[in-house]
Amino acid sequence: MDRLLRTASLLLDRPNARRTSLVLIGLAYVVFGVVVVTRAELPKRKYVDRLRYDSPMQIDRRGDRQARYYSSEFRGFAKQAWGTIVERLDPYDPARFHVRAYPPFFNIVFFPFAAPWRVFGLGSALYYTLSFGLGIASAWWLTRWSDGEHRFGKFVLVLVLMAPLAADAIARSETDLLVLGPVSAAMMLLALRRRCFLAGLLLGFAASFKVLPGLFGIYLLCTRRWAALAGMVAGVILCMVLLPVAVFGPQRAWDLHLSWYRRVVAPYQTEGAGAVVGNAARPSNQSLTGALERYLRPTIGSAAEGGHVNVASLDRKTVRRIARTAQAVIAVSLVAIWLACARRDEPPAHEAVLFATVTPGVLLLSEISLTSHHLLLIVPLSAVVLRACAPGEVRAARWTWVVALYVAGVVGVAVPQVKVLTPLLPVTLALLVGCVAIAVQDRLYGAPMPASAATSS
Repeated sequence: MDRLLRTASLLLDRPNARRTSLVLIGLAYVVFGVVVVTRAELPKRKYVDRLRYDSPMQIDRRGDRQARYYSSEFRGFAKQAWGTIVERLDPYDPARFHVRAYPPFFNIVFFPFAAPWRVFGLGSALYYTLSFGLGIASAWWLTRWSDGEHRFGKFVLVLVLMAPLAADAIARSETDLLVLGPVSAAMMLLALRRRCFLAGLLLGFAASFKVLPGLFGIYLLCTRRWAALAGMVAGVILCMVLLPVAVFGPQRAWDLHLSWYRRVVAPYQTEGAGAVVGNAARPSNQSLTGALERYLRPTIGSAAEGGHVNVASLDRKTVRRIARTAQAVIAVSLVAIWLACARRDEPPAHEAVLFATVTPGVLLLSEISLTSHHLLLIVPLSAVVLRACAPGEVRAARWTWVVALYVAGVVGVAVPQVKVLTPLLPVTLALLVGCVAIAVQDRLYGAPMPASAATSS
């Protein structure tokens, strides 16, 4: 497999392949954009000749008698952002909104796309452009730490591997690219040891957007990346305190965060993710907790969801205890690995693979890891692939079989009968173990130096 990956990166780096790749990316932006904007803006069915709405709050609401819309998160996000900022409503009021787990800062981020709602397709097209651009940029950032040889070919290779999950997230106007982009840029900066404070700011944005990426803070603490940790703290303060106070005012910012805590954080802590997002055992939840719910509880899935797969019928408390014990073991193990493998002035190859252990950890420690969330797997996958493409690299080459497992998992989640089996969980575990194994070997036997440095020495 490592030879195949090296050959692919070499072929994709040729001038004709470069031009073809750029043309295909441009065509994909246009064609896919039409699909995404249509899905976000046009209804499946109209019940009236002319649609008349006075506010985004009226679009696609329960009991809408004007139209039935396609499945897309854009209208729900726009409705929440508009209602929170313009109409000064509580986004965590279940009587008005579908309550989402995002903190109040999310509404500030999304409002620029909700503001031009009267101009057909403008807001969704802008959001699509941002998401598509972040997807391309993420693939480029994830390759920047590697040696310059065949870098464009490696970029296209990473882009192809991430395309299925990225396309699924973008098609439904999900927010996962807004997390992957900052994480990818931070990985590049930290691996190259450049602008570490900025890298921390980016991770602070990701942690403020979706709380669990706060695990990166523990990583930075364990690896003693003080400038990045300071940047992350500054980013969280900026996003969670200063911006909400500036936009909402001190009192309303406090009220919104208090409502978020009462209706999202507190129920999550006491009753689990099901209290916030509904059925945590649904097949789209590919997390460790979701898998244990489906396999160990008397859960009966519908035929459309692939049926039931439970092998035991334990009570809910027992299953939750098993899940939390497994997550505690993973968390403690990660902290131990980060403390043991962190060293100053390590080459980018080691820094990248150690950083890459965080994203599978995020997915495994979260009770809800939906299919689109597993777009973050491209971070450890790219680390393994790029290291395997390096001449003479043996450690990562042993783990390139994970690429085939990843492809099988991505295909599997598209089939209901396979999706219910949680095919992305073994991919997540394999990538975590693989990156940890490579990082430990680097610590014991020394990390590979860049080819340029080895040549100069």
